[in-house]
Amino acid sequence: MWIFKDYRLMNIDEHKKILEIRNSEFVRNSSSDNKLITIEEHLKWVQNMDKSRCYMALFVKGNIEGGVNFTFYDKTVKNWGIFFSKTTMPLVSVAAVYLFIDYMFERFDVLNSEVLKENKRALEFNRYFGVEVVDEDEKFYKMKLTKEKWKNIKKNLDIYKRAQKIKYQFLCEGI
Repeated sequence: MWIFKDYRLMNIDEHKKILEIRNSEFVRNSSSDNKLITIEEHLKWVQNMDKSRCYMALFVKGNIEGGVNFTFYDKTVKNWGIFFSKTTMPLVSVAAVYLFIDYMFERFDVLNSEVLKENKRALEFNRYFGVEVVDEDEKFYKMKLTKEKWKNIKKNLDIYKRAQKIKYQFLCEGI
């Protein structure tokens, strides 16, 4: 069973593990905010997080593999993101993102995101799921995926059949 668990529902050991992954050089080198975060800063941030944000840790067979998140307004996701441990199997990360995008489109009509221009791996990963570059500035590609496009492409993705076999649950407060 895969569990996508809201940070607000996690215990201290789970917070320490997700922060360890987030603070890893592997993740920070691909992030727009690459500073090290202390456990105290992390817990305070989670405590003050408003209801327009959902940050979830991905548990696979009881182990935290990474995190997914989104910030929304009305029927639009303003920004979403993902990160995984360096040791997470590619099949797990691809399937998790497939399930996460599907979850978001059960609630929202448009997904927007930003990808660092230097993060070519993330750009190609997004394109695999049909996310398109709609604008850019000096630092970021501005990207977008609509519910209509997702409905048209999701069954054609290589991961579709495997993702359908995964037992999973999303635990996100306030959504």
